[in-house]
Parts: sequence; structure tokens; C-alpha cells
Amino acid sequence: MNPELGQTIQNLPPAGLALPIVALIMGVTLWLLGAKLLRGSTAISSLMLGGLTGFIAAEQMAAGQLTVLWIIGGAVTGCLLAWLLFRLWMGITIAIMLAIAAPTAMMVLDNVAPPPITAQQAELPDTIDPLKLGNSINPFSPNGITGGGERSGGVELDEEQLQQRVDSVVMLINETVQRQGQAISGWWSDLGSSTRRGIQVTSALGAIVGLVLGLLLPHLSAAFLTSFSGSLLMLTGSTGLLAFYSPNQIQQLQLHPRVVVITLCLITAIGTLIQWTIWRKKTDK
Repeated sequence: MNPELGQTIQNLPPAGLALPIVALIMGVTLWLLGAKLLRGSTAISSLMLGGLTGFIAAEQMAAGQLTVLWIIGGAVTGCLLAWLLFRLWMGITIAIMLAIAAPTAMMVLDNVAPPPITAQQAELPDTIDPLKLGNSINPFSPNGITGGGERSGGVELDEEQLQQRVDSVVMLINETVQRQGQAISGWWSDLGSSTRRGIQVTSALGAIVGLVLGLLLPHLSAAFLTSFSGSLLMLTGSTGLLAFYSPNQIQQLQLHPRVVVITLCLITAIGTLIQWTIWRKKTDK
């Protein structure tokens, strides 16, 4: 555990406790009721989106008095599509999650160094000043840019200059992405052949298991997904509260990554079992 975490959170004002408390509450909610909320929210959002689509279609076709029927038909269609595609959606989601989580857990258990993150921060070009750039935008002008000799923040910007600054920011982002990609490529090359093969096999197996699990048991997959997300939020919120109220204890814990992974897996398994036991008769039967 990072010793500076407790000191950093402790220095926050009392309002800084809101974030770990909210994370803890959301984590417990997802851990216990996430699957039910996920299925319900999917149905409601699909109902609203389908009804809105039906209304737009009716307006485009000048349906007149039949607009209500178009709205009802769109809402019903949205619910049916949500019900039919829920399995596929859960399969793809769980496949992606396990394809990332499985090799990550394997690397932690085998003490494999994670991919590096480029610590060097790219500097903005001299032509980019966010404050001046923001002050140069005139919402009352036709094109939104200060022009005609008007000066804002000591800088005059026309469309060409603004485009140059935007292009500079885009170039900066591309350079950062390329530098991070090169760092990950170097990390991958430095790994042993057996380690690379293990990561690839573990990721492929995780994706296959996740896809099959989501297609065959969609509610169990939803319970697993929300329990895992809730466990992460619970762990984050608990760590934040412990670091605020007792920074010395959190420094003494010095939890090994293996302990964190095993604890996270146990909490996720318990939450998945609780949710699936409560709601399985209504969905996966």
C-alpha cells in the first residue's frame, strides 16, 4: 500500500470524505442488487429509446393520429430487442472483462511487472495557452471567435490560428499515445516467451469462458459483473476511509498485490452467489 495515500487523503478537507463514502455505498448496492438493477435499467432505457424512435419515425412520416401507435410499437420493439440481445450483450461484456482480468491476475500471482506508464509529461507547444485560448472564444460573435481587431486576454485569434492550435493539441495527443505504445511494446518484448504465451492463453480462455457464460447464463454473468464492480468500489471506499481516519494502520498493512487479488476474488464470488441465489428463478431458469 502506498504510504503517501493516507497522508494525501488526510490532508483533504472533510468534504473529501464524500468520494470514499459514495464509492462504498455504490459498491454495496452493486454488490447486492447490481444484477437486478442492471436488468431493470436495460429494460427501462430500451423502452424509452424505442418510444422516442417511434415518435421520431411518426413525425417523419406525418402519421397524425397514429403517432401514439408508433410510440407504443417502438417501445414494445425496444423492450423485445433488449430482452433478445441481453444475452449477447452480457456475453461480449464478460468476455472483454475476463480477457483483461484473467491475465492481470496471472501476472500479479506470478510477480510479473505490469506494463509501464510513461511518466514524462508532454509539454504544450508555446503557441498553446489554454487560458488565452478560452478567453479568445466570443460566444456572441457569429463564428464564436474574437475577431475584427477585438482583443481578449491580449491575443487575437482568427479561424486559421484556432485551427493551428487545435492541430497542435491533436499532434500532442498522438505523440503521447505513440510513446505509450512504444513503452508497452518494449515491455512485451522484454517478457519471456513462456510468460507471453501464458498471458495470451489466459486472455483467450477468459474471453471464451466469458462469452459462453454470458450466452448461457446471462443473469449469473450480470451478477458476476456487478459484484466485481461493486467489490472494486467497496475496496476503494474502505481504503479511502481507513486512510483518512487511521493513516498509520494503512501504512502498517503493506498489503501484497496477491492478497488484494485474492480478497477481491472472494468478495466477488460471495456477491455473485448472493445475487444469483436471490434472482436466478426469474431469469436463468
